[in-house]
Amino acid sequence: MRKLILSNLSTIALLLYPLALSSQNSFSLSLDANSSDGDQAFRSLNVSANQDVEIQLFGRGMQSARGISARFEYDASQVTYEGFDPEGALPSAQVFAEHGTDPTSVLISVVSLGSTTTANNGLVGTIRFRTASAFSGTTIHLVYGELGQDGQVESVTLNVSVALQSPSWDFDGNGRVGFFDFVLFGNRFGSVSGDGTYEAKYDLDSNGSVGFSDFVIFAHNFGRRVSLPGGGSNDSTPKMYWADGGTDKIQRADLDGSNVVDLVTTGLFTPDGIALDAHGGKMYWTDSRTQKIQRAALDGSNVEDLVTTGLSDPSGIALDVSGGRMYWTDWGTDKIQRADLNGSNVEDLVTTGLASPKGIALDVSGGKMYWTDGSTDKIQRADLDGSNVEDLVTTGLDLPDGIALDVSGGKMYWTDWSTNKIQRADLDGSNVEDLVTTGLDNPSGIALDVSRDKMYWTAVGPDKIQRADLDGSNVEDLVTTGLDYPSGIALAVSPDLIVESPSVSDSSPGYYFTLRATVRNQGIVSSVPTVLRYYLSADSTISTSDTEVGMDAVGSLLSSNSSDASIRLTVPSIHGTYYYGACVESVTGERTTDNNCSPGVEVLGGGTAKMYWTDGGTDKIQRADL
Repeated sequence: MRKLILSNLSTIALLLYPLALSSQNSFSLSLDANSSDGDQAFRSLNVSANQDVEIQLFGRGMQSARGISARFEYDASQVTYEGFDPEGALPSAQVFAEHGTDPTSVLISVVSLGSTTTANNGLVGTIRFRTASAFSGTTIHLVYGELGQDGQVESVTLNVSVALQSPSWDFDGNGRVGFFDFVLFGNRFGSVSGDGTYEAKYDLDSNGSVGFSDFVIFAHNFGRRVSLPGGGSNDSTPKMYWADGGTDKIQRADLDGSNVVDLVTTGLFTPDGIALDAHGGKMYWTDSRTQKIQRAALDGSNVEDLVTTGLSDPSGIALDVSGGRMYWTDWGTDKIQRADLNGSNVEDLVTTGLASPKGIALDVSGGKMYWTDGSTDKIQRADLDGSNVEDLVTTGLDLPDGIALDVSGGKMYWTDWSTNKIQRADLDGSNVEDLVTTGLDNPSGIALDVSRDKMYWTAVGPDKIQRADLDGSNVEDLVTTGLDYPSGIALAVSPDLIVESPSVSDSSPGYYFTLRATVRNQGIVSSVPTVLRYYLSADSTISTSDTEVGMDAVGSLLSSNSSDASIRLTVPSIHGTYYYGACVESVTGERTTDNNCSPGVEVLGGGTAKMYWTDGGTDKIQRADL
């Protein structure tokens, strides 16, 4: 009988993974950005600069509690903590606030000096913040809570947040509140929080629904130009830049030809090609008479000489920003060359078979450069190191000049100075099409805005800048005065948001960790406010189909500017390797969205797996690692 008992008592129970303490907690806290009675679970709020913000704190599992504490984290550059107002959940409550740094936080402790709570669930109180004068958007995080009950303390790690976003009536991000914004608003009219179509940015009064009051706000702002923090409305408006070899200027304007601005007006003789560096905030150009390649900031300031020797008549120029190089043609030396973006390490790439190379364009991902030759009347391409030269188009040309690529569409576009045509073909030179064949006079530089289905070009004969649809229809005159030999043209048409530098800190099994990421706008124009979402994935490739675990508001970002974000998360209790990362929601005008997610970073979950057993002979319960 004893052997049977011992046999039963010595049965081994294998607990492969330790249970999470939080799974045993009945106590929890939540936030609501709606001031109506009850927990409406509003997690976002449209607010402006210098505005008071109130967020309700609700508790569950509070029966017989004498005290509750909650830790909030926030960005002190965006909001300041103003106070906490206790409600009826804790009778005769007193409030204590303890402030912390790195990250900025406030620990709110609400203690009852009288009786305990009688309700199990209810409103603990309202935390108050005030937005800064330079407010652009932020997120308030509730990361930790404690409940004092019957002489014991129950704690819970939380991941609850409320996104505060600066309201923008310019939903499409083009710098003006116009018709398309009205269309977008109309698509969300009548939606209610939680119905699957609701988006907080259209809920302009933040009452949980997109209704008539929101329409009144939108209608009041219809027609306005919208200024973005740090640079005004011009910073968010797509631009075209061009070089003029007759006026010896570099200028820019809005894409409709309005708001022409002189950028560089001294030190130029015959500026020709022009290219833009989105990430570096620079424009580069060639000058065939000064025999230089130069660059400046996008506003024309800080002009620098980059290459000043070995040039004869530099013409077209193109940039490989990711590779840190610039490429150019020289129809005086009949060469194609490249150098680092600072002008150092000049290399000859193609030195034979050329007569008057003019325009140049790069397919960096495909490892190719394309160019026109005005004397051989060819369009050619080669590898980026100048090897493997190919003839692409060899007939029907007579002084081909500018060239531009739509790599995603598999097309190249070019101007022909003598035939007075704009044409396109596949990237291998096949399927040549005439696009614009009338009304042209010495077309020169060309640039594409594929996202808006437009191409832009300079015309030397009439001294104009014109545009049309990519199929050549709907030709328009954009700039018709103040020009005298316009040549190279480049566009600043889109923001480009990326998520980089994901990292984790303070990661210990059974506890919480901080996930950090940076959102950067590597496009040339500003981005409108958006949202960063955090994800848990089974592998290192993060996508929006993974499990969402939190979110952050991202304010407007000027070109090359970035925004740091972080969230506190609980380490998974089950043993294994987990991957965390973030994706930023795309904004209007973004041409490339396949770089909106970060890679995943590893987090090890759970502790060491254990086995537990009883021993009827030693009268012990023991455990060991597996």
